[in-house]
Amino acid sequence: MSTRFEHAIVVTLGPENAVLWDSTVVVEGETIAAVGSTAEMRKRFPQAQAIDCSGKLILPGFISAHQHF
Repeated sequence: MSTRFEHAIVVTLGPENAVLWDSTVVVEGETIAAVGSTAEMRKRFPQAQAIDCSGKLILPGFISAHQHF
């Protein structure tokens, strides 16, 4: 089963530490399948269950979000 976490603020841990506004994280099982704009992810994963995360922060690169770096 796939789930789209839509309209979120996504902070990546890539080389640029990008902050993506109005973005979607798609999860398939226990794996992050894709990250991108909400419009693009809706087209690519129309069958996925949608969860509105407006105003919420998603940190997909963290194993535990409660860390002190």
